Amino acid sequence: MEMFSFRCPHCGQELQCEKQNKNLRIGCPACRAEFIPADTLMKKCPHCGKLIRHAALKCQYCGKFVDNAMLKAAHSSGGTSNWWRNLLGIILLAALLGGGWFGWRKYNAQLQAKAERAELERQRQAEREKAARLARERKLAEEKARLAEENRRREEARLARKRQQEEEVARRKAEEAKRLEAEKKEQMYRYEIEVKSCEAFNAGIDKKIAEIQRKCDVVKVRMKSKKRELDRALEREENSRGILVKKSSFSSSNSRSNQSSAVGKAYDAARKQRRDVQSEYNLLDEELKNLESKIEEMQQQKKPLPKKPAL
Repeated sequence: MEMFSFRCPHCGQELQCEKQNKNLRIGCPACRAEFIPADTLMKKCPHCGKLIRHAALKCQYCGKFVDNAMLKAAHSSGGTSNWWRNLLGIILLAALLGGGWFGWRKYNAQLQAKAERAELERQRQAEREKAARLARERKLAEEKARLAEENRRREEARLARKRQQEEEVARRKAEEAKRLEAEKKEQMYRYEIEVKSCEAFNAGIDKKIAEIQRKCDVVKVRMKSKKRELDRALEREENSRGILVKKSSFSSSNSRSNQSSAVGKAYDAARKQRRDVQSEYNLLDEELKNLESKIEEMQQQKKPLPKKPAL
């Protein structure tokens, strides 16, 4: 693809472009200025070979005419005037070139300083961003460490509370066990005391019942003896009454009265003896009943043994 060379009309930077884009507006990469390169077409000087403008008639580097017609006209004119004219042109061109070169150097220096300032500012901005990022990371790390420490302390506090609660529960259980053990011992002690008291009370009643029972046995023995006496007295009474009846039916009137009186006295004596024995027997029977009732009352006064506590 065919290229052509030209210079930037603002900064003088030498550039190249394709010929198909020569009439399009382009931008200078050095000064960022926009222009159309068609107005700045360059060509080589036939004498020194350096690039000059396409419309130039004279080379700005070697000072020679690039057009033959102009070269002939210059030779046909006076030598002195052409010399002074050429000298003046060279001086003006040198001044322009020097000013352009110094301006271009100054402009490049400004651009370089600006680029260096921009680069320094970018570096500083990058350093500030890096410092801010490091500060954020450090803050996040500190926050994580703080949260981790808080979580650790919270967990330690929770474990301490749990351990304290377990110790409190264990202590309460131990106290409850001791209290239950003391209550069991107290219940057993009271139970044993009540049992001993009941046994002592019942033993006293049993002793009294035994004494009364002995009396009952004596009364029963006496009742048996009185029973035999009563039977004999009844038998004598029946015999006396039978004799009295027989004597009264078979005897004469005179002898009947005498015999009746003797038999009647014997009958009365037998009946009186039977009544006396009967009253004594009844007294003994009543005494036995009283003693038995006392035994029953004492049996009812006995205290039942307390129920053994369930341990």
